[in-house]
Amino acid sequence: MSKSTPQIGLPEDLVEEPIGVSNNETTLREAATDLAVAHRELDEYRNGALTLAQTLKELQRTAEAEGNHELATTARNLKESAIAVTERIEG
Repeated sequence: MSKSTPQIGLPEDLVEEPIGVSNNETTLREAATDLAVAHRELDEYRNGALTLAQTLKELQRTAEAEGNHELATTARNLKESAIAVTERIEG
């Protein structure tokens, strides 16, 4: 887990405590596990979007240098969308 992922500690005597989530019963242990997975997945999405944004930035520069305005515009729009993904996650 990344530095931004909070550690979820549960007292051993509470791990099997039942809770109702969306009309389903689960335990605190299962909820903590699901939350840890969600944090990892969000980190992966963020890192993927950052990598994609950088790749698209390079494509945009190359396309601009070659005078391919359609490709440059498309790459810029996709780059902005990738950046928006990271902003939503960091929100």
